[in-house]
Amino acid sequence: MHPARRFQLQIISLTAVLGVCSPARCGTSILQTATEIRSALTNHANFGQAFGITGTVKSYHRIPAGWTATLAAGSDALPVYELGTTNRTDFPRPFELLDTIHVTGHLYAHEGRLYPGFTSVTRLTRGNVNKLPILSLIELYNDDHLQKLVRIRGLVRDAARDESDPHYIHLILQDSTDQAHVMVMHPAFLKTDLSPYLGAEVVAAGLCTDNHEGLRQHLGRMVNVSGLENVTVTTPPQTFANAPDIETLAHTLPRTINARGFHQTSGTVLASWGGNKILLKTPRERIIRVNLQQPILPRYGEQIRLIGLPTTDFYNLNLLHGKWEPLGLPQVAAEPAVPVNPSQLVTSRKGHPQLKVRNLGKALLITGVVRYLPSGTSSDERLWVESDGQLVAVDTSERPEMLAGLSIGCRVSVSGTCVMNSADWQIDSTEQRATGFFLVPRTPDDIVVLSRPSWWTPGRLLAVIGTLLAVLLGILVWNAALRKAATRKGRELLREQLGHVKADLKTEERTRLA
Repeated sequence: MHPARRFQLQIISLTAVLGVCSPARCGTSILQTATEIRSALTNHANFGQAFGITGTVKSYHRIPAGWTATLAAGSDALPVYELGTTNRTDFPRPFELLDTIHVTGHLYAHEGRLYPGFTSVTRLTRGNVNKLPILSLIELYNDDHLQKLVRIRGLVRDAARDESDPHYIHLILQDSTDQAHVMVMHPAFLKTDLSPYLGAEVVAAGLCTDNHEGLRQHLGRMVNVSGLENVTVTTPPQTFANAPDIETLAHTLPRTINARGFHQTSGTVLASWGGNKILLKTPRERIIRVNLQQPILPRYGEQIRLIGLPTTDFYNLNLLHGKWEPLGLPQVAAEPAVPVNPSQLVTSRKGHPQLKVRNLGKALLITGVVRYLPSGTSSDERLWVESDGQLVAVDTSERPEMLAGLSIGCRVSVSGTCVMNSADWQIDSTEQRATGFFLVPRTPDDIVVLSRPSWWTPGRLLAVIGTLLAVLLGILVWNAALRKAATRKGRELLREQLGHVKADLKTEERTRLA
């Protein structure tokens, strides 16, 4: 059933839904099979038609006014919706999976369509999903299980509220055979802490489906689960008290690593960035990248122990969903950074492209010119420095105060821990690529301004030249205007003088003749 249909049934009240037509007044016969009810839904003249049907509960979901259930009746399946009121404060669930129930109700209209709404439920027999055999995850792809209730067991590798449909919780289960997506119906208005499921072994009971409908159309074979009550934790996640050391996975295959629960390790923090990521160096010199659950990150040099779900990027063992705690030991001082040219990190001695991944976790130093500074409106929180003809990213997300006093064009010296951009192994990929590196400064002294850019930047020089040209043009225009005005005035004076001379000559001529 399409997810949108599950929630369009936000019924105001039974009275409002049924309007003036009740089954008693309509005098119609009672619909008793899924085929009859489905046929009646296509004709709006059947509004208010009574029905009564017996079936087995294949799935159920909470809606704001109560519950909806999908009943298996014979070879057909029919969704029915509780006709309740949205101002209820309690929503006792009147059925469980595999219960055989008899529901009665009426056809009601919502947004131009008819739906079967029930007002009473009678439980005839109680079901027990625990009697269903537990399938391995690879067995889900057997078509004999499609559209049937199944039980699966696996380790929860990830758990989150679905970002595209917040009425679902998305679980990723892993066992030794395969990986499976489990979508658990859990309305957004019901808040739940999912951390207890991470790293736990669970048994989930739900409907096996190809999920061709909804927003995640290409998720493939999956299990739709009717509520978290059908996800049972059989083995809680390991803790610091019982989690094995990550060194036990040193010679384990990637697929097997992803099927393991929490493992622990300890060491010194080499870098922290991005809000939830750290780089750790263990006493055995192993470099581990950790994605943490906690929003508070340890600082460089802090000695900690941590626990997380193991994974690998084919270079190193890493941990996901990690949790950490301090060891209470003195902080380790920053080691001297080794000056390098960035080209040395991405080319071989013969000049061929080669990413030197062995530099992961090492303290390196580069000098260059600041070409980009992050701003409050930018999603890129990294400083970009041009060095040796290459742009190098410097992640200051955990130490934004390091950017104070920097400006575009500054020549700087940057020290920091080298971190490689590499993705963790995924079950459907045979190759993971490291795509480059960036530096994470360790202390405020790791970024030093060597020189400021000249005040005579190209922009300012052009501005000054433009201003001078404008002033010169103004002077030329003014001079031309003055010259034109002087010429006009001179001509006027000449005409005036000629007029006076003519007048004097006429007066002298009259006097002589007289």
